[in-house]
Amino acid sequence: MAKMSFNQEIKDTLDSFLLENVEVEPGKAFGLPAYYINGKMFAGFYEDGATIKVPEDLAAELREQDGISEFRPMDKHTMNNWVLIRRDPPPGLSG
Repeated sequence: MAKMSFNQEIKDTLDSFLLENVEVEPGKAFGLPAYYINGKMFAGFYEDGATIKVPEDLAAELREQDGISEFRPMDKHTMNNWVLIRRDPPPGLSG
């Protein structure tokens, strides 16, 4: 399996506001950066996107948008309440 990568500039941006909260702890999932509260992951990176856990009704609504899909790591089971966001980075952020 090839080593997965992530956009460091997007990680730096997320770090700048997520890690201001003393309850948020950085960590890893699938070998990539992730964010945890009380030992439970709520966001992270996967392949060429970012993942986030949200209420199921919001997940369903988000999945209707372009660039957002269900989160199915390693093409196995869909993770309930999770979405995978794959969008072009804003101007100024590169891959």
